[in-house]
Amino acid sequence: MLDQTMQLMEEYSSKEAAQVPVEIEIVKEHDRGTQTSANPEEENLSPEDISDIDIVQNGYELFTTFRGLIVDHMFSFHERSKSRKFFFQRSAFDAFRVMEVELNFIYDTLYTKMAVVHSKKGYCLRLICSILIVLSFERFASHHKPDINHFDVATTYILLSGAVLLDFVAFTKLIFSDWTIVKLKNLTVKTTVYAVREKLSCSKRWSNTLWQCNLINFCVNQRWRWLDIAAETVGIKDVLDEMYYKEDIVIPEDLKDFIFIELKVKATKAKTTNVAKEIYSARGDLALLDYTNHYPYPIISSSVGDEVEYDESLLLWHIATELCYCTTPDDGNSNRNYCKLISDYMLYLLVMRPNLMSAVSGIGQIRFRDTCEEAKKFFSRWKSELIIRTPGLGICRKLITCCIAQNGLTGKRLKFSKSKKKCMRKAT
Repeated sequence: MLDQTMQLMEEYSSKEAAQVPVEIEIVKEHDRGTQTSANPEEENLSPEDISDIDIVQNGYELFTTFRGLIVDHMFSFHERSKSRKFFFQRSAFDAFRVMEVELNFIYDTLYTKMAVVHSKKGYCLRLICSILIVLSFERFASHHKPDINHFDVATTYILLSGAVLLDFVAFTKLIFSDWTIVKLKNLTVKTTVYAVREKLSCSKRWSNTLWQCNLINFCVNQRWRWLDIAAETVGIKDVLDEMYYKEDIVIPEDLKDFIFIELKVKATKAKTTNVAKEIYSARGDLALLDYTNHYPYPIISSSVGDEVEYDESLLLWHIATELCYCTTPDDGNSNRNYCKLISDYMLYLLVMRPNLMSAVSGIGQIRFRDTCEEAKKFFSRWKSELIIRTPGLGICRKLITCCIAQNGLTGKRLKFSKSKKKCMRKAT
């Protein structure tokens, strides 16, 4: 809270120094210990279906409200309450569609010129640009060209035709876009524009896929040594890793339902802002509380504690998930597959998209590489005994068997060496 206050005062001082009219308005809000929901009965609201137009409109409204998250903006009680109520009234299918639209607006704002183009100044400049391109084509076509080389004339026609075509495509996408839909007031026109957009669009807002990366697959399916050296030399090793070790799967609809239900359960528990802060800052310890038989053991509880860094905890639980998934039979429990998919996705973010996890960017990749080196040394000892078709199963079984045989354990433990910053097996 202190950091947010300092940030607010710094922003106020900078605007005041720039002689920009600014004032601080104090809005009375509920105390931190009071309910974050304006209406406690909202948790019992039944899902309501919404139209495609409302999906786009609500996605834009959420975008305008929560785009401040990118710069750590503070939100009012009313904004939090309105968002909670909206999603409690939605099904998982509609909630994900709304989020797709919201993220699409965020992407357009950060990486494209759509926010500038969809303004009065942008519309005027776009129109002037289109008129000038058409006039250029018309003037050249009507110009008498007997002394100009035929090849140059053909080349100019091709370039001007391409410019007209590209401008036409850009103008069409400008008109039939989500930005246009949210700015229109007439419902009939909105519906028409949306219908045309759906017909013209050949791509989805989201691929509906989940990227996967697995540590055992990364360690077992190694490339030729010379290829890695060459890729490292020219700086394309990360690209090569993604091509070789990354895979994508279509997200099952029941996984979306599972995630949305879990979020709603967390939201119903967040009766106060203090509880809400505990929930979103938790790193798995709240989930372990549901399993009281295991939580008291320090080996398990410490893996999600503050004494273990986030990337260490993520790698530990990824390995534990892989061990459990490969060594237990498929009993039809959908949670088993959910854990596997989410675990591989989190490792993909850690290894191949560290910029999305800025808190552990860099050090997480170093720790992952150290973990892989330790794992490769272990796997190389038992390579001849592994099951060819299912190497993951053979590795996991051999890992557990060796741990029990060498140390007389009834369980296993994976621990990070603090001194070497490496993930390795240790028995206690």
